[in-house]
Amino acid sequence: MKHPYAVISFFLGLLVVGLLSGIAKRPMQDHPTLLYKYTAHIAGHTPMLNTDKGTEETTEELEELLVNLPQISISLAYPNPASEYVFFNYQIQDRNHRYFIGISDVLGANSRMYPLDPDSRQLRIHLRDMAPGIYFYSLWMNERVIATRKLIVKH
Repeated sequence: MKHPYAVISFFLGLLVVGLLSGIAKRPMQDHPTLLYKYTAHIAGHTPMLNTDKGTEETTEELEELLVNLPQISISLAYPNPASEYVFFNYQIQDRNHRYFIGISDVLGANSRMYPLDPDSRQLRIHLRDMAPGIYFYSLWMNERVIATRKLIVKH
């Protein structure tokens, strides 16, 4: 049996090749049921009505989500590109799972995992110790990757 890290590295390599070639670019766009726009207020992510179809419009700032599932909703990383810090706004509804944001370089090396606290609503990651470049961040639920996007670090 192969070492589990070898298998993970193989699949991460396939993901990187797909992302760099444009095949897997923004895969969540093809799944509108998983990607919604929500208001950015922290009091509770209230769903916005679809303004493209002529329904009611609001003046509140919209926040694009990385994932919107019954268990968790989490924003895309911002700012992106980032220099000192990157932020994620999130809300965990199901405390029976463990959630992490994982960040790795384009080769899948130097992975760092940041746990999401169910009692908090924002994760701030300090980037000063990371070299400038292209990274990928993933939302992990237990031992499974839910979604992955690109993060650019500039100093």
